[in-house]
Amino acid sequence: MLRGYVGLVDQSMAGYPDNVFVQITLTSQQQDDLAAFEAAVSEIPEVMECYLMSGAADYILRVIVEDARDYERVHSQWLTRLPGVARVNSNFALRTVIKKTEIPIRRPGGASRSGERSHRGGRVALTPAAAAVRGAPGASG
Repeated sequence: MLRGYVGLVDQSMAGYPDNVFVQITLTSQQQDDLAAFEAAVSEIPEVMECYLMSGAADYILRVIVEDARDYERVHSQWLTRLPGVARVNSNFALRTVIKKTEIPIRRPGGASRSGERSHRGGRVALTPAAAAVRGAPGASG
């Protein structure tokens, strides 16, 4: 299940305090066009994530930059020159509210590592062990 180990570098201390979420629409969604775009976008160092999307935009990128001037450089030197780009829509994040690196691990029977089971009727059911740890009413033990 593990793909490897990494050290988490502080993005701001590395000189890239800003995140820009970029929606990209292509002129065509043919497989060859998607493949060409994906190969080219993977070469941009500041692009940390790229997702093929459903909806109005074809892709959403997370781009890290020093500031607006740095983003202008990335935009003009890289993003607008990617193959098949019809439109680029950029949104600067004002601040990060949540950023997780830990993925909840599902266990047999639908329970995650924290002991929560899948949602039923809009409520989360806890396993007896998780209820006891959390001091939930009715927990035995």
